[in-house]
Amino acid sequence: MGYWIFSLAVLFLGFLTGFSIGVFILPIGLALVVLGPVRHRPKVYWPLLMAVVGFVIGYLLFVPLTCTATTTIPGGDGTTVCQSILGPGYRSMGVTEPPTDLARLAGIIAAVVATVVTLGGLAFQERRRRS
Repeated sequence: MGYWIFSLAVLFLGFLTGFSIGVFILPIGLALVVLGPVRHRPKVYWPLLMAVVGFVIGYLLFVPLTCTATTTIPGGDGTTVCQSILGPGYRSMGVTEPPTDLARLAGIIAAVVATVVTLGGLAFQERRRRS
């Protein structure tokens, strides 16, 4: 019962704060709810959950979080400058949306790494338990 209360609380928190940090919390809450029925099967549950967590962390580290758009005169050309936590800064001519391709790639790489590390840890734990 505690698992479901925690999962729904994370999901509700992600939904409630959807326009700020909830964008990063909501996928984890959804994963907890969807994976709930298989939580007693660690070889299925943990790699999938860690893939979602890894993607969210990788994406969060490289997505442009703060952007500043400036123009010199009304209706004139401007510049957009964006910063992320770890990734390179982004600068473009004109008022534009920053690209998120690097953040998605970092999220996918982090998801794969988290899955492989989790599977390796589970295999190591099983070998250790058998000996």
